[in-house]
Amino acid sequence: MKQNLHVNLFKSLLFALLMAFSTVSYAQDSNNETSSIDEEEYDLIVVPTTVYRGTPFTIITTVPEEQLVGAEFLISNMNGKVVAQELMETDHYTMELNESAGIYMVALRLKSGKAYFARLVLK
Repeated sequence: MKQNLHVNLFKSLLFALLMAFSTVSYAQDSNNETSSIDEEEYDLIVVPTTVYRGTPFTIITTVPEEQLVGAEFLISNMNGKVVAQELMETDHYTMELNESAGIYMVALRLKSGKAYFARLVLK
């Protein structure tokens, strides 16, 4: 049991470090293959990236609105639990998150299977 706790803690810390120092945007298709930015790729941005619990933030994407039909974004905690899920049919969505402090992954999934990721830090 104690060993599992250490492994989970290590994974969480590794994920946090990777997210903290990651400056490259990437997309992932339904086959879990990453694509380079040189192809016609788009961004997913959270503004501001660090917020206090209950403070509004905006999720912004450069994906054209015609490709957002049927798209959804998910916000998950470090354990992978989805804490918010909404349709995103415009290039921005403003919301608040009343969850525990921590690092959250924001994922935008298009109907085509492409997925874009951003990070949100909740204090």
